[in-house]
Amino acid sequence: MQTIVARAYTVSAWFYTAYPSQPPPLSHGVTKLDGGQIYTVETIHNKLTPVFGLSNSFFLESLDSIVRMEAEYFNREPAFVPNINLGVNNETVTNPLKVLTNCNNEKCRVARASFLRWELGLDRFIFIRPLNPTNSFTWITAVVGSWNMDETSEKDFRYYGQTKPGATGNGPNDYVQLEKVEAFAQTHIQTDYLHGRFTPSATVIVNKRGTYTLNPDLLYRWTDWLIFDLNLVHIGGAFQGIGFFRDRDQISLRATYQLN
Repeated sequence: MQTIVARAYTVSAWFYTAYPSQPPPLSHGVTKLDGGQIYTVETIHNKLTPVFGLSNSFFLESLDSIVRMEAEYFNREPAFVPNINLGVNNETVTNPLKVLTNCNNEKCRVARASFLRWELGLDRFIFIRPLNPTNSFTWITAVVGSWNMDETSEKDFRYYGQTKPGATGNGPNDYVQLEKVEAFAQTHIQTDYLHGRFTPSATVIVNKRGTYTLNPDLLYRWTDWLIFDLNLVHIGGAFQGIGFFRDRDQISLRATYQLN
């Protein structure tokens, strides 16, 4: 549902169900076949999650900008707690073999957590005449966050089964922490030169735990049917979120030929 309030505020509300993008693992313990072979069984679970959302956007004259606000409530989506999903606890640190049997007879289950996720954004056009005398700069920025409403001192959620570099996974601290409140800021700026044929841009993403991404891009439209795009992605910082790919910087040059 969407409507205009007080002639200035675009307000939307919605409900949908979706599969989370990061399914957590579940251990079923040890299975012994008739031939005497022993297997450990682990599955990935990703069930539909109900989502309730509300957003508002409006023009703020004092900042000469568009303000965007959005909040979504994810009701009991599949999550990961080492001792609940995999039977990993403080005892398995010194006795790893217990990991194989702690989940026998379906003693383990998929943990559930409700999340409140939000975004607060600001968009505006900026004129910087010394850098571009003919066109404005488009600046888009936002702060995005997530609050785990089920995190407690006795129920410590981790990052969907992701182990730390070099960790064996035999103890709870071997898994990447998922904090009760996660947040990151992102900003993007771009402008046009040569009557729109050349568009340089840059995107920066910074997580409150120190992970960052730098993404400059150069787009050149040679003609209406031939486009060149030079793109660089550099990721660094902590091993969490997008930082899982911190050893995979990449540079790409793409040529697009359009058959009009």
